[in-house]
Amino acid sequence: MSINKKIVYSIGDYSYSLLIVLMLLGYPIFSILASVLDADLLTLFYRGLCILFGFIGMVFASSSLKNNLSYTKIQIIIIGLHLIYICWVFIYFSNGYKNENLDLSFYINNSIIFSLLPILLVNRNINENFYPLLKKQIRFTIVLFIVITFLAYKLGLSDEYRLSFEKINPISLSLYAAVAILLSFWVFKSKVILVVIVFILLTMMLLSGSRGPLVALAFVTSCLIFFRMKFLKKVTSVAIGFIVAFTVFYLYDIAVNYIPILSRFNFNTTEGGMSVNIREEQYRSALSIFSEHPFFGGSLVEHYAQFYPHNIILEILITGGVALFCIYLFVFFAIGVELQNSLKNRVPVCFYLIFCTLFVSYMFTSSLAGIGLMYFTVVIISRMNQGITHDKYNYH
Repeated sequence: MSINKKIVYSIGDYSYSLLIVLMLLGYPIFSILASVLDADLLTLFYRGLCILFGFIGMVFASSSLKNNLSYTKIQIIIIGLHLIYICWVFIYFSNGYKNENLDLSFYINNSIIFSLLPILLVNRNINENFYPLLKKQIRFTIVLFIVITFLAYKLGLSDEYRLSFEKINPISLSLYAAVAILLSFWVFKSKVILVVIVFILLTMMLLSGSRGPLVALAFVTSCLIFFRMKFLKKVTSVAIGFIVAFTVFYLYDIAVNYIPILSRFNFNTTEGGMSVNIREEQYRSALSIFSEHPFFGGSLVEHYAQFYPHNIILEILITGGVALFCIYLFVFFAIGVELQNSLKNRVPVCFYLIFCTLFVSYMFTSSLAGIGLMYFTVVIISRMNQGITHDKYNYH
């Protein structure tokens, strides 16, 4: 079989691709639409739509993915981790745990509906015959994301200070924009269009004022570029980096006068309740909980702000102590092995960068219940890896 042969995609192909695209980029679109139409049900409709397309992809045969429904090893491990974490959460609530900010519905929606169920529905290997359809839908969705964000902004629905909307916080908006940037390098052939799209998405990230996603994207892409350079170029890039950093530091106060949102990137600021000092207090509280309950944890949240501590490692330790930490350590070791094995094949590099960006950003911005997109990305990489290996074995 030649991958250049024109494929007539089936309803199963379109549905399976839509599940992947909606999981990667659909949330901000439906959240902004929910803000525009003042309809909370749209976000629930989005989650239901993902599950619906997943089921349709299972029921209808694929014309491009010639393989039986199955789960990869890393997928089974991630599913098992979800079940363990959910059971741990249920134990807390069954013992009388209550929290006004993060109730049981928060954990059910994020851990089960938005994370576990979509992972269960990704059950076909993805080969290169499937890429054209996937790319086409991603291109359309990225443009739609930009257009809807712009329209909502022009309608005056954004926060006056930061680019965000009632149904989606600035961190999530910025993080999905970062995902869209990385996917753009894979799906847009025209360099002119690519530059325009990336410029708009980067502007959205800056206007959101969210430091975590921007720092994560910059760190991951810088590492990729740096390690691909020759030695002399590495030395030159380090020197240029120091010059740029010094210039930004020197001109920062002047720039803030013209672009106030840049004040968010002063790590000593207390604006928005996101200062380093507040993080420090959250970390102290989390460490105190862990010291009192080191083996099996003592709380789902830290006691300073009654919220997750915005540090994944600390949240694991206060939730399940050393026992849960060892489980997560094993899972992430397995993920690392899967990623290393996938590098040997032609899995698009943008998906590795998405995983790394999500990992770095989630480490200091999200909760254990809210990192489903990262798990989903790993599963997509494993399905691509298996799909390419399958093609090599059968057709090359």
